[in-house]
Amino acid sequence: ELWFRAAGDEAYQLTMKALRAVEKGDFTGALNLLDKLTAQYPHFAEGWNRRAKLYWQVGKYEESLADCRRVVELHPVHFAAWQGIAMCQVHLGDVESAAQAVQGAPDQTARRPRQPLPQTLRRAAPSRFPQGGSSRISSVIAAGMPSPVMRRAS
Repeated sequence: ELWFRAAGDEAYQLTMKALRAVEKGDFTGALNLLDKLTAQYPHFAEGWNRRAKLYWQVGKYEESLADCRRVVELHPVHFAAWQGIAMCQVHLGDVESAAQAVQGAPDQTARRPRQPLPQTLRRAAPSRFPQGGSSRISSVIAAGMPSPVMRRAS
């Protein structure tokens, strides 16, 4: 809840209303609230993160990716945003960038130990990375390509 209060009481109230709308399945209402939140509080990372999560839930991966990138610009150690970048990139077919995002993400706290990269990518998109099919993931890691994580979607 600390993150939700970072921009003050009004931002907190908008965030809570949006979360309640999502819980009720009112994605349009939640999106309207989160649009208002990000417009009024453009430096409030959690507003962008919540909207990214909503976009993810409704399958709008490019929009989610853009919002995750904004979160990382505002708060570079926001692990969930880095994870969101990777998951969106996998769903958009950019496995190399997803691997770079996972590898480049800041270390997590001791409460949540880091999963090995293949396991993380399988969790993000199990149909693209079936159990035992690590060759594609390994080739991405071995390539050692420069990080395209912050590249803007075209």
